[in-house]
Amino acid sequence: MIPALNNRCSARLPTGSGSRSRVKQSKEGVTIHCGVLGGLDTPKRSPTKARSTISKRPKLLRISEEMRQWSSMLEHEVSSWPYVTWRPMFGLVSFYHNGVIFAALPRTRTLSTPDSFIFKFDPMPPALLRRARKDPRISSERQTPDVRWYSFELEAADDMRDAVWWLNRAYEAAK
Repeated sequence: MIPALNNRCSARLPTGSGSRSRVKQSKEGVTIHCGVLGGLDTPKRSPTKARSTISKRPKLLRISEEMRQWSSMLEHEVSSWPYVTWRPMFGLVSFYHNGVIFAALPRTRTLSTPDSFIFKFDPMPPALLRRARKDPRISSERQTPDVRWYSFELEAADDMRDAVWWLNRAYEAAK
């Protein structure tokens, strides 16, 4: 065993030693870092450093039981369209038309409200944008023209027809 130098958390080995530990190469030899050799203490992480990397991801909400059923029906409909592929993503199912993402339906989590799904336009055509601004069920995080992702909130089973209509427009735009 190699003793730690001055009770610090590093030791020196000659280059070429058969150590399988995490090592850092230097000119004189190999520096073994803290916690690599048995018996050496590992330094504690600074709590300020851990807090400095705050996540910028949106908070994902649990979906309602009604939305689980509506989403399942929408998923069945959208997955039957030509050239559509899907993939699970963070509690949602993302849908792609010829490799271009156009919507995400919730399975267990959603982004804006417990009864909503998201769809994408890049950019939304002006006629559709006017229609979307008039519909209280459609929202976006930002109220600027360069918004790409929109949220549609289902309030009742009667909204399913309009939900499929918006998903179809996003599908067509993703060509």
